[in-house]
Amino acid sequence: MKTSIQLVTNDDLDKISLLAKEIWEEHYGKLFNSETANILIDSYHNKDTIQIEIQNGFKYYFVKMQNITIGYFSFQEREDSLFCGKLYLAKEFRRLGLGKEVFRSMEKEAVLLNKSQIILNVNVLNEKSVMFYKSQGMKIIDTVSVKMNDTLTCDDFVMSKDVCALKKAVNFYHMGYNCCQSILMAFAPFFEMKAANVIKLGLAFGNAHSTSSNVCGCISAIGIIVGHIDGDTFPESKKKIYPITKELSQKFEAKLGSKVCLDVIKKAKNIESSNETPVDIEKLYKSRPCAKVVEHTTQIILEYLQFKAKVDEVI
Repeated sequence: MKTSIQLVTNDDLDKISLLAKEIWEEHYGKLFNSETANILIDSYHNKDTIQIEIQNGFKYYFVKMQNITIGYFSFQEREDSLFCGKLYLAKEFRRLGLGKEVFRSMEKEAVLLNKSQIILNVNVLNEKSVMFYKSQGMKIIDTVSVKMNDTLTCDDFVMSKDVCALKKAVNFYHMGYNCCQSILMAFAPFFEMKAANVIKLGLAFGNAHSTSSNVCGCISAIGIIVGHIDGDTFPESKKKIYPITKELSQKFEAKLGSKVCLDVIKKAKNIESSNETPVDIEKLYKSRPCAKVVEHTTQIILEYLQFKAKVDEVI
């Protein structure tokens, strides 16, 4: 199933507050007594509160499927993170994989905004939501008390997930994945598939196509990502994809002097990196500075995706 999202405007405040009330009454009515549930709804999901949040930088989106509104979510851009304020689907649309699609949308946004992590709060009694966020790679990092009013305080888990594409790409390489796999996994939210399948896509491109030392596997990663994101299934699609991959490959070659694996490695020794190689594998990568090449290629792809997002927004 495929969802779409629609930005909430001031004209939609009545609609989204009503939707929120319906979902919260059903969802949190099972976790709390009616009085507490009503306090939570009145505190977080009335029209005025949502309007104030939007004025303070939160973006609210309706989640739609075939033009039917099935839920909503919100997030706020912070200094080094994207804060997920809410993510709720109507009962009949849960457990269908749609929540994963919505969460992936936020991950994409965080990557494009160069954020280091996604952060959110979830009530400690909300076990199903905690399990869902864990399934998406979120980890509990703290527990905080949130004052709802003069008499009610709730305990929340603070959960986070690292999403920085540059750090993820280098970390995957240090874990032992080849250069192509490492870059693909840094942009995993942009693939409509499981992470295991993303890893398999780049499996044959280590050491420049299965140790052949020909074209660098990072170039292969550029082609795979651009083809997947911008391409379609028609034969004519290659006319669109070839110029894009050619341009990005030329940017790669401009800094590294070549697209050939062994030549790239020689050049890469002189490239500065913002990431430090872990001490325990420093010796292993001393003669193969490929992590720098992975980082550089990830930056090229990230800049392209950021430019594409701005163009799409204008259109």
